[in-house]
Amino acid sequence: MESYDFKGKTVIPFATSGGSSIKNGRSSESRQACLNGRVVTDEGIAKACEDLKAAYPDVNWKEGKLLNRASKQELETWVKGL
Repeated sequence: MESYDFKGKTVIPFATSGGSSIKNGRSSESRQACLNGRVVTDEGIAKACEDLKAAYPDVNWKEGKLLNRASKQELETWVKGL
């Protein structure tokens, strides 16, 4: 990621496995969630999201989605709806 210029790009964070969600902020449940408003149970994931947003402030960050156990059809439908 360090070698790619994300300036002006839109990034939609998503995950297709795992049980934790990614949240905008470390552990404050009152903050806007990156993924479906789920409660963060893994500080490392929350911190990674926060760090990415800080490292790439010129990125247009959009709300993402946790697609844990999603079928191929569900993934295709979500992507086509973006």
